[in-house]
Amino acid sequence: MLGLCRAGALRRYPAGPPEGFEARLERELSLIERKNFTGYFLVVWDIVQFARRRSAPVAGRGSGASSLVAYLLGITNVCPLAHRIPFERFLNEGRQDYPDLDVDFCWRIRDEVLDYALARWGGGRAAMVCTHGMFQTASAIRETAKAFGMSDEQISTVVKEGEWEDGRGSQIVELARWIEGLLHTISVHPGGIVIAPEGVDAHSPLQPAAKGVNVTQYDKDGVEAVGLVKIDLLGNRSLSTIRAATDLVAARTGERLDIESLPAGDGPTIAMLQAGDTVGCNQLESPAMRSLLRAIRPAGTADLMKALALIRPGAASLGMKDAFIRRHRGLEPVPPIDPRVDAVLADTHGVMLYEDDVMQTAAALLGVEPARADRFRKAVQKCRDDADRLALSREFLAGCRAAGVADACAKDLWVQMAKFNAYSFCRAHAGSYAVPAYAVAYLTRHWPREFWTAALNNNQSMYPPRVYVEQAKRMGVRFALPDVNRSEAEFCLDGDVIRAGLGRVAGVGPGAAAAVLAARRGGPFTGLCDFAARTRLPKPAVRALVLCGAMDCFTRPRPTLMLELALCHGGPAPGALLTTEPALPIGRDFDPGRKFLDEWNLLGFSVGPHMLSLYRPGLTGLTGADSRGLGALVGRTVVIAGMLEARRLTRTQAGREVLFLTLDDEYGLFEATVFPAAARELPRTFDAYGPYAVSGKVERQYDSVGIAAERVVVFSQQTAAKPQAVTDVEKRICRTGSNI
Repeated sequence: MLGLCRAGALRRYPAGPPEGFEARLERELSLIERKNFTGYFLVVWDIVQFARRRSAPVAGRGSGASSLVAYLLGITNVCPLAHRIPFERFLNEGRQDYPDLDVDFCWRIRDEVLDYALARWGGGRAAMVCTHGMFQTASAIRETAKAFGMSDEQISTVVKEGEWEDGRGSQIVELARWIEGLLHTISVHPGGIVIAPEGVDAHSPLQPAAKGVNVTQYDKDGVEAVGLVKIDLLGNRSLSTIRAATDLVAARTGERLDIESLPAGDGPTIAMLQAGDTVGCNQLESPAMRSLLRAIRPAGTADLMKALALIRPGAASLGMKDAFIRRHRGLEPVPPIDPRVDAVLADTHGVMLYEDDVMQTAAALLGVEPARADRFRKAVQKCRDDADRLALSREFLAGCRAAGVADACAKDLWVQMAKFNAYSFCRAHAGSYAVPAYAVAYLTRHWPREFWTAALNNNQSMYPPRVYVEQAKRMGVRFALPDVNRSEAEFCLDGDVIRAGLGRVAGVGPGAAAAVLAARRGGPFTGLCDFAARTRLPKPAVRALVLCGAMDCFTRPRPTLMLELALCHGGPAPGALLTTEPALPIGRDFDPGRKFLDEWNLLGFSVGPHMLSLYRPGLTGLTGADSRGLGALVGRTVVIAGMLEARRLTRTQAGREVLFLTLDDEYGLFEATVFPAAARELPRTFDAYGPYAVSGKVERQYDSVGIAAERVVVFSQQTAAKPQAVTDVEKRICRTGSNI
């Protein structure tokens, strides 16, 4: 393994390894060999090489990125020396079980990776891990009722109405309690495999799964308990976006971007990150994260790591998020804690951001070895109740007194440590997310057409596709309607535009899109009847393609095409199709408003104007702001219109509802907070697309601007003076809602 690490060092550090490299490498290799984990590392390396040979990006996640050896082997992409990541968080002398080397792959090849691993170590030596589905109350009652001879229909009636036909009900409910919590179903873990040289069945019973692979009957905890090593090979859509985007860049330029060697301080990328202009960037696009990026103004991957850790509940609690931001921006000094701790928390401004900080602080204060400090960290995270926390705090405070730490300092540190009982990140995990997040931001900024094509085909993030289409258009990217002679199944680059895919049309889908592409291999379609005869698509699918503009290439108005469709599918015999276009007079086309609505309803987005532009004529005199100018209106009460793109409901300590809304107009996204008094006036089914008129005070926090909403109303309630096109939009969109 040393030879592989040396080769990896030449690739990772072309200008020479950094200070401390040799000592760290020797220390890691020595411990890995003493623990007999060399084979484990080599197995994961072999699997990763399979993906890399296919030019697919790989990202080791979790604590595995703490290892320099994993970085040199290409399993992870985070240099632990550059980011001060302690190896002991991953592996130390006190660890008896196998460390975690979980790896993310492009989701489109993840199944190939699994197939490779299962074949590579086949012959009973490799199997997928199962997941256990346990009986819950409802499923236990259903299964017990089946044993009493009840049909599915009878059981559904009982569950729905709560009434039993005879006196068996109490007996069924009583018996069902006996099986609650017991194993109900076994399914396949999404990416967990186990490998054993002597055969997996020497450790765990196996059974065949519907997918054709063997699975263990023990779940992830069970296989580890019997000594098997679980490796998670997971699919990641962000990596798929990166791979697809770099493929498109390579097709355009002839050169492939090395996504692991991007310029660390790229000015345009940093400017974009600091502006929080990160919609579409996985891990960085939520309203809270975009606001945090504006607040801390990241200068590179190291700051992205801090942001990713800081937004988690553990690190953000107890007011430490605000303290970090103020110190990071130089608005308040970093208070000294203890010289031993100050050095540990130097790059986080005295705030514990990472799980590692608990381990390293304990080691520094108490003077204990890393293995014992890591056990303490785990104990902090596993505290189940107040009694556990009290016992552990007494142990920690006693150790601090013995080490000469002031009580007040020790207590303050314990309060910070105890918060890591909530969800939090270690440095390695934050780094494994930050590196691809920076790569995505770089691609967005420098290769927007390639990036957005890839993102629309791969990302399934927090916003609907229309938000990404609008964001791309604001960056200068142009879109085109589907075209039966030019589109692919998914979004594709067509010259200087992104063309919508045939599979994106409602009522068409992937299967029909594939049929179109297969038929098109015989040459371009010459007209609707030629298309229908060669593809044999059902009439509703062809109708959808006509109405979304995919047959505009035939240079005939859509009403004429609709008539041709009726004639084409009304051939001389049942099921017969005309193959030549009937001679029809060319009439008038649909008006632009009708076309817009048809395209919107079938695609879910607009390749042309923003939806809100249809409402602008009716908004004259009613609104006094748009998303572009909010920064100049801080402190003033405004009325602004927007379409609802996302919402999050939370509650105050008193139990009252607060809504966080993300809306957009033609110019960008903006946020509105609806406090309890205003939230009470909203309808319970507040989920229509809009548009909404939001009135409230514009507020600024650091570099983020939002609206403290005093009133939110649907536009149709705001004014009756609307053009007919707007009325049509409301009937077909506002009334039915949309995919929020």
